[in-house]
Amino acid sequence: AFVNTTSRGETLVRGFRRVLGTVIGAGLALLVAVPAHGDTALTVLVVAVSVFGIFYTAALSYTWMMLWVTVLAAMLYGLLGVLTPSLLALRMAETGIGALGAALAVVLVLPVSTHSVTDAWIQRALRCVHACTARTAARLAGEPD
Repeated sequence: AFVNTTSRGETLVRGFRRVLGTVIGAGLALLVAVPAHGDTALTVLVVAVSVFGIFYTAALSYTWMMLWVTVLAAMLYGLLGVLTPSLLALRMAETGIGALGAALAVVLVLPVSTHSVTDAWIQRALRCVHACTARTAARLAGEPD
């Protein structure tokens, strides 16, 4: 939950998206992975689609990526012969507990608030606009560089 986050808010949003993707993925796994138990061709197809889905959606949506990770895990559990609805419920519970742990950690431990990160980006943008405006005014005034 902490990878590629710079503030409390980002981490909380990522935790929520992780839980949401896992819950939706577990629902999809109940519809696909449980009935596919023992069907090797269907399992290989869904695993291939899941791997593609993970890499394709990773940059687009963390929720969708987690959905595909959950479907992939369910299919692999099916190949091992241990896939049950209770195992998917356990995965959802573990993900929820992990997100809750991350939320508690960012609230109690992480010193960087969303406001300070946003303020720093705004200040940086304003400095860039100021520098660009000053440079443009100098050029319009006839400065050769």
